[in-house]
Amino acid sequence: MIGFWWLLSLVVLAIETVLLILIFAFYSGIHRRTGGRLFIGMELFSSLFIAQDAVGVWAILNFASHFGSSVSIPLASMNLIGLAAVVSLYFMLKT
Repeated sequence: MIGFWWLLSLVVLAIETVLLILIFAFYSGIHRRTGGRLFIGMELFSSLFIAQDAVGVWAILNFASHFGSSVSIPLASMNLIGLAAVVSLYFMLKT
């Protein structure tokens, strides 16, 4: 059974992934309409962080059975900080 802190990390990564997909879709649409090269960088940025989240989910699912709270609590803290960064980026880019 997966513990609370591992589950929290998975939920945080899921929320982060949804926001990154929205950022990617937003800038992809602008790039298609305008052809601006700056937007390619934003699409790449979003894609790399989506890949990082996928690796994070894989790591959590593999580590959860081997490590306890000594790993899960710091990992959940790092994921929450990452989510705060993505949420702030999302709202700054939407204004």
